[in-house]
Amino acid sequence: MIDYILRQNTLAASGGEPAGYHAQTVQTNFRTRSDFLNTMMTLRGGITRGEAEAALELVSRAFIAELSDGGNVSLPELFSAKIDIQGTFPEADSAFDPAANSLHVGIRAGAAVRRAIAGTSTHRVSDSASGLYIGHARDTGSGTTDDLLTPGMVLQILGTKLKIVGERDVVGVFFVGEDGAETPAAEHALSRNGEKQLDVVVPALASGEWHVKVVTRFCGSATVLKEPRSYTFPLPLAVHGA
Repeated sequence: MIDYILRQNTLAASGGEPAGYHAQTVQTNFRTRSDFLNTMMTLRGGITRGEAEAALELVSRAFIAELSDGGNVSLPELFSAKIDIQGTFPEADSAFDPAANSLHVGIRAGAAVRRAIAGTSTHRVSDSASGLYIGHARDTGSGTTDDLLTPGMVLQILGTKLKIVGERDVVGVFFVGEDGAETPAAEHALSRNGEKQLDVVVPALASGEWHVKVVTRFCGSATVLKEPRSYTFPLPLAVHGA
């Protein structure tokens, strides 16, 4: 089930006034690597967690090795991955410049994935019922958006109904590691606590990929939710050389 809310369009089409609405998906479940391994064990009865981890690690290493060797990987039922070079080159004979150019991996869903998604049911929910949403995460330390995290620097979290309200031992900003463990940001690290933007100092995180999670009882009015609501930003943010 895919829950969604409708947002009024703000961009005009063909020079006219903005018209219509667009759907904004509302995340109800977020799956970590640990959850994925549990699913592998469930689908393949009798497989141990160690065997599941070994299989996933082997697939991951093979995928990375093929891409690093310049190959485009095609697993037709799951996905196809293609490497592109981004950025401009000033001259026809210019060499790759890491300051201006970067490698990008584009991934397209495979046939089995598209069939499964096409058959997934959807449900429109009211804005008041579920409006917490993270749209972007800007790292002031590196100047990037939806890409990196810099420990000790401010992360600007942009979205809707983000304001942290509720018991501080339950609500707040959390950083979810690849193993599913959560590292909370200190209460005093939250320098801006707004409905549309949170500014928080990134704690001392280890190198790797992390997901930003917001938990709050804020609902957009003077009252608060009976139970906390959470949203985990689906894009992983990387900490390098910590």
